[in-house]
Amino acid sequence: MVLTRSEQEMARVCGEMQRWLEGDFEVNKSYYSVDGLCFCLPDAQRLGDADQLLDYLDFLTIQRTSGTIDQTDLEQDARFREFTLARDYLPKALLNDTLEVFYQPLFDAHTGAFSGFECLSRMSVPGYGYVNPELFISIANDEGLLPTLSDLQISKICDFVSGHRQELERLGVQDFKINISSSEMLQNNLAQRLLNRFDAVGLDPALFTFEITESVAVVYDDVVRALMARLKERGCRFYLDDFGSGYSNLTTVMELPFDGVKMDKSMMALSAADEKSALLYLDVVHMMKRQGLKVVSEGVETASQAKELMEWGVDYLQGYYYSKALPTDEVLSFLTAAR
Repeated sequence: MVLTRSEQEMARVCGEMQRWLEGDFEVNKSYYSVDGLCFCLPDAQRLGDADQLLDYLDFLTIQRTSGTIDQTDLEQDARFREFTLARDYLPKALLNDTLEVFYQPLFDAHTGAFSGFECLSRMSVPGYGYVNPELFISIANDEGLLPTLSDLQISKICDFVSGHRQELERLGVQDFKINISSSEMLQNNLAQRLLNRFDAVGLDPALFTFEITESVAVVYDDVVRALMARLKERGCRFYLDDFGSGYSNLTTVMELPFDGVKMDKSMMALSAADEKSALLYLDVVHMMKRQGLKVVSEGVETASQAKELMEWGVDYLQGYYYSKALPTDEVLSFLTAAR
């Protein structure tokens, strides 16, 4: 961290640091590049003491923000406040088990009804309200709290499904999708713990689909394969999550025994804005279908998008056009009204 006396000096130092980071570094006759971020904070004293400033830098690093942060950037400061509130409250929320599970419906293009839900964690901070889920999930991951969070949430999901089993079956719901993170993947007993939880409340494991991001699937290839083998023999399914959100390696899809692919909502947004992107989306859907995979499309916001995706052969649609994520006490009434 470098403190300067003027904005001109700050700009000069920042430029030098950026040029330094862009260069290669020699170590034992080998050359390496460094992944780094450079922040310039005019009027940094507004943040308070040094600890507060370091917290702000941590926040910017998580956001992957670079460049100059304007002293009047109220939106950035508001996000920082949300970050500190979430970070400080999360341990209490886990200790008292106050996190919630919301359920976002999946529309089945073949039956014309809602046949499943994605299970999503939500946290409400007293005096503030619900915080950005991606934010507190990221904090939980960095602090090593994600396995604890997941255990608590899966218990809530199992309690809900087992407590309303007959109503859910009558309403045609037969799939609950749960995300598995990298930190959870490293737990050797994850598969058995999940099966024990299902068995304890008398639930068929075939009711559950687990979603794994491509980055996790690539890095933990052998671990993912072992987890899949153990859970799939009891009827669980696995989907590759967020396909298209970044660098997408089709080899990952082909080599691991996924049952389906979830197309990231960013691809839906690009498809709506650009004809070439729409053609790429269509080609990917057709390729996945030829491989025998089910396809879920996220980010569906309009009737025209839904119609087009169904014409392309997408199996399940998810997005605000159908419904936002619902709190537990609204799920059954939503399904009943939708019939």
